[in-house]
This record gives sequence, C-alpha cells and structure tokens, in this order.
Amino acid sequence: MQGMNRIRHAYLELEPELEPYFVTSRYDDQAGLLQSLIGETSTSPVTQPFLAIPGVIAVVDSVVAGATVGIAGFGLGLGTAGCLVLGGIGLAASVIAFAAWARKQIVRWGEMIRPLFPTPPGEGTPVDRHVD
Repeated sequence: MQGMNRIRHAYLELEPELEPYFVTSRYDDQAGLLQSLIGETSTSPVTQPFLAIPGVIAVVDSVVAGATVGIAGFGLGLGTAGCLVLGGIGLAASVIAFAAWARKQIVRWGEMIRPLFPTPPGEGTPVDRHVD
C-alpha cells in the first residue's frame, strides 16, 4: 500500500490536474495508508477490524477454537450447559488473543514505516477537497 501511495504521489507531481480522479491517498505515512485502506483518516469504528479479511479469519478460527474446547468438555463429562459455557470461554479467549496479537503487530508496523511523503496537517480526504 505504501508503494502504491508513492506511485500516486509521483503521478500527481507530474500531472497535478489528475487529483480529482484519485480516491485514495498520495501520502505514504500511517494516515495516508489508512485513508487508502479504509477510505478515511480518522479513527475507524470498533467493528472495523472484524470486517477486514484477517478479522473475519480470526473470528472463524475463534469459533472453531471455542467449539473444540466445548467438545473437549463433553470428554470431561461436563454436560451440555458446562460445554456451552466452556466453549464460550474458549471463543472469547481466542478473540481476545487474536486482538492482542493484531494490536501488537499494528503498533510494530506503525513504528517501522518510514514515510517519504507525509500527510500535511489538516489534510482531508480527496472527496472532502473536491466537493463543489
């Protein structure tokens, strides 16, 4: 994504009049990358991580983990209610673990990027700048 934003930046340096046709950012810092990824520079809704492909996969994996833990409860003789509770705990623990891991990776990634073209302060989205 950072490379694509840099290419857009180069296009717009060569032909600035093309800016109204670009819907993603030309800046390669974290704000520009977020704008290109999710279409906005402000913080995303709490549910946003679960709508992206890694989030969907994490939820599916967590459901499988919860079901596995719940089935293991049958082997321990916990009964239906105990297995459902145990499966729910397994599901919740797995979602929390995935979220903690993802947060750590996002922070690490944010510290690693070295922008060449940072977003200027107060810069809005392309849609905001070109509304007549």
